[in-house]
Amino acid sequence: MTILKGVFIIKFSKQAFKNFFLILSIIVFISGYNFIFGSENSLIGVGIITALLFFKDIDLGVKRKDGTITVFIFLIISVVIPAFSAIHPFIGLFINFFAIYYITILTSEKVDYKAYIAFILLYVLAEGNPVTGDALFLRILSIVLFATIIMIIYYVQHRNDTDYKTLLSVTQEAHIKNFSFALKLAFSLSFAMFLSSHFHIHKHMWFTITVMSLTQIDLDVTFSRMKHRIFYTVIGSAIYIVVFGLILPDSMIIYITLIMSYIYTFIKRYEIQMIFITISSLIANQIFFASNFQAILSRIILIIFGIFFTYAITKIDFEKIYKKIKRCTD
Repeated sequence: MTILKGVFIIKFSKQAFKNFFLILSIIVFISGYNFIFGSENSLIGVGIITALLFFKDIDLGVKRKDGTITVFIFLIISVVIPAFSAIHPFIGLFINFFAIYYITILTSEKVDYKAYIAFILLYVLAEGNPVTGDALFLRILSIVLFATIIMIIYYVQHRNDTDYKTLLSVTQEAHIKNFSFALKLAFSLSFAMFLSSHFHIHKHMWFTITVMSLTQIDLDVTFSRMKHRIFYTVIGSAIYIVVFGLILPDSMIIYITLIMSYIYTFIKRYEIQMIFITISSLIANQIFFASNFQAILSRIILIIFGIFFTYAITKIDFEKIYKKIKRCTD
């Protein structure tokens, strides 16, 4: 028993140090990114570091050369295309639909790995935080630079992936479930982005990210997340009000945020993650609202809207739609 306890302590200590180093590295990266490319592009920095950490370990399930090129191209597309979709809501509806559809279907060979998430998250962050002029130039410059770095990392890390098929053959042989899911995600997100743009919804990323998170291949996962998301968002908001509004002084917020970020790396349960994400989001977005109450109310309303929106989408039989499209195009 003593030996097992010692082994557990050693493993936990190693994991704790690894997580601490990870959080520290992310903080340094985001700080440096903001300094060079501007605070207006900070969310793009978050998406970039997410993609870097993701593709360091996860491959696309295709030949290394195809995967390397795909990662490079889709990272750039995920940041550049949303800038064009901002021209007009109706133009954006079609651009976003086709971009999200092809990103999803071409990166869904290993469905369980959800490789498409790295690109779609970056896409949602770029679309929800539009910039122009010098900020846009720096944003594009940053994604070209880091897409190149991530491409090199991908190529080196996955040099043993020699038994995979080409991207073309994988796409031709993809299961109908992959195609119908790509259709569902593209329709859900592009229509959510259209509504957000058309009705000028402030901070609509809380809406689109909710739709992205809830739209899953497995409907059971979607319904489970729907059930937990609003309840634990309310819990997170309540904790935020009590801890940061009534107990802690403003000078302590940065330290508590760093501690929370570290603790979050150990959490696996979706509902507990939602509490931490809610608190972190409310802290990060204080500057966009006149009061904390406004931020909390806005987040809850947009999440509820996102849940009902996604629930309505689940009533559409995208597999049936895809079969009809397939028959018409054959």
